Amino acid sequence: MLTRFDAAAALGGYWIHVIEEESVLSVVLKGQMLIEIQIENLIKAVYVDPSVFDLNRMLYPQKLDLLVAIGIFSKKEIAPYKKFNNIRRKFAHDLSYKLSFADLNKVKDTLSEKHKIIIGKDLLEQEDMNSLLKKILFSLLTLPILQNSIDERFNKSAKDPMTTEELEYYRALGEDVIKAEKSIIPKIN
Repeated sequence: MLTRFDAAAALGGYWIHVIEEESVLSVVLKGQMLIEIQIENLIKAVYVDPSVFDLNRMLYPQKLDLLVAIGIFSKKEIAPYKKFNNIRRKFAHDLSYKLSFADLNKVKDTLSEKHKIIIGKDLLEQEDMNSLLKKILFSLLTLPILQNSIDERFNKSAKDPMTTEELEYYRALGEDVIKAEKSIIPKIN
């Protein structure tokens, strides 16, 4: 199992599939696919015998409910995943559907404290729709990836739900790394 530091680094590898996309449809579909893969990985990691479940036969909302039932996420923490899935479903079943700020705000309004820490509470201000969509997706993808790792500093495994204190620690650490990288990378004029 990855450490939380390794998991955070691996996140970049997944995120590259979304961040470069300009099409809202592609961002939503690829983002949802990556999130569901991470949700499945988390279920497999926390179950003693995951072979008793055929995850391919479970609907996405059932997988989310399973994570609540076993105590990994709270109902509040899975609410934005379900709201985001509603957007994905609209794209899949309505050829004329166009994403709106109202739809994104429904997801944003359900973000848990943990998701807001990941994004940065001050970074959720309304801006262009694509940026807001990607920030929301980033938080939805990050939480299960970090949850599905071990944290020696906090003596936690994937079976131990992350606390807001842990997320604050990693957010601050990430901000320090970004500041350090900016200070040592020469500016190009």
